[in-house]
Amino acid sequence: MKPFAVTVQSFAVGCCVGAVGIFATNSALAQNAPKALYGKSIVATWSEDRLQRVVGETEFRSQRVPQGVSVYVSTTGQIFTRFTGGARRTGKREAIGTASKSPRGEGLRRFDGRTLTVTSSFASGAKHVSIEFDETLSTCRLGSIVWGKAPGADVVRLKVLTGEDMEIRSSIPTLMSCAVQSGNIFAE
Repeated sequence: MKPFAVTVQSFAVGCCVGAVGIFATNSALAQNAPKALYGKSIVATWSEDRLQRVVGETEFRSQRVPQGVSVYVSTTGQIFTRFTGGARRTGKREAIGTASKSPRGEGLRRFDGRTLTVTSSFASGAKHVSIEFDETLSTCRLGSIVWGKAPGADVVRLKVLTGEDMEIRSSIPTLMSCAVQSGNIFAE
């Protein structure tokens, strides 16, 4: 897949109607989580300046969409992830499932050294989010947020939780932040 609307920093993720999902990785992928992150949560947030439209509409609209990903690495190294997205019409929605049954296609989460990557596929395209950690694994930053389009496609197409199909032509991430904290963010 070729990336689109790539900026110096990255490109965007998420779904525009707003979604929340908690997903666990399988044990093989969880084994590569650094032990220094066991029992800790990672919270990354950003906004996306997008050109998007609901399938069937003729014009793309410019819209800023807040996004986020929260990750908990359990005391045994299992990785749980929750994505959040800003609401366009209906407020935040929630979807909870395992990685293989995610309504948004999340499936691959892995650590490579001090970088956590999350890759998800959609109806037409995929996203790749990377979070980079310092040498002590006590601070983080969003390394990149990249969409990939299917070969020959002009847009990424995805189904949002309301059932609508959305097309995203471009997206530029802004207002990025990331933090590592002790404990389970999902236990609140």
